Amino acid sequence: MRINGSPTSNTMGLLHGRPEHYYFSERTGTPEVTGSVTPTAIKIGSAYVRGTFTGPVTKGLLVINGNPETLRGEFTSTGFRYYIDPSKFKVGDRLEFIGFNSENKVITHGKTVTITP
Repeated sequence: MRINGSPTSNTMGLLHGRPEHYYFSERTGTPEVTGSVTPTAIKIGSAYVRGTFTGPVTKGLLVINGNPETLRGEFTSTGFRYYIDPSKFKVGDRLEFIGFNSENKVITHGKTVTITP
């Protein structure tokens, strides 16, 4: 089954040599930035990273000392909030927040989240 008669399909990101064989590949490189996130400082003991965003951001990812948490978050017209277990971070840790679109694609540069005591 061919998607559009050509050996590649931009619709699904598939490449196939014969109609019954598909090869999946993931493109790597710099993500296309179409939005931004601006997280506010988080206090020790707080359970939410909060902030504002621009563009089609629908999910977020918090990275703590290079270790990613779960892709999630609540994004509304007034801003976002992202739940994090307060025991997972402390003063001196490096927190970075990254925005994703509805297709789980990175669309923002990572922004540092400041931790306050």
